[in-house]
Amino acid sequence: MAYLSPATDGEMLAAVAGDKYAIGYVSVGSLGTGVKPLRIDGYEPTPENVKAGSYKMSCPLLLVTRGKPTGTASDFIRYVQSPQGQKVVAQSHVPADAAQEYQPYGASGKVVIHGSGTMADLVERLAAAYREQNPAVTFEIVPSDSAAGLDSLWSGGCHMAMVSRELTGDEVGTLRAARIGTDGICVIVHPDSNFAGLTADQVKRIFTGTCKSWDKVGKS
Repeated sequence: MAYLSPATDGEMLAAVAGDKYAIGYVSVGSLGTGVKPLRIDGYEPTPENVKAGSYKMSCPLLLVTRGKPTGTASDFIRYVQSPQGQKVVAQSHVPADAAQEYQPYGASGKVVIHGSGTMADLVERLAAAYREQNPAVTFEIVPSDSAAGLDSLWSGGCHMAMVSRELTGDEVGTLRAARIGTDGICVIVHPDSNFAGLTADQVKRIFTGTCKSWDKVGKS
């Protein structure tokens, strides 16, 4: 069994597709050909099952700022949370409750966003849709992980962080999180794998390192 953790979903998909012993995970919205998505506790990893609550492996999608967002960063969040932005989210993820309609005001400048690789493709699409109404705005979107995004935010390296987990501890009082949707976390294996599904407990044992060999997992 090979544990893989590349920075982006695209890299993860390529890595798992190239290693018959591999296991990894990607956003449900990033699934493509060349890998096999696994059922968890009998349920397929689809946005519909995530929304219904039957597929339990999910996480929030947050755009996080230090304090109240301002300027173009604030305007982008306003777009993402509007019905127009949530329509983009709904193409691949479970959307959040939409706020009021978005009206552009002529924003300009550069918005730098670092963080969760599982959110990067979605945020890229949201940025492209936003720029159709705000062509004077540019984006720098750097995928890594939620922790690295928050570190960059604290150090002033970005305007906002992509975070695919709830804020905890001191983060709650200091940071401002805008929820833009919910993501299903899809466990993937090589297409030749004998496994079609796992239980949530099996997934936990695999990714915590308790189970390190496929022949120790047991069929589900």
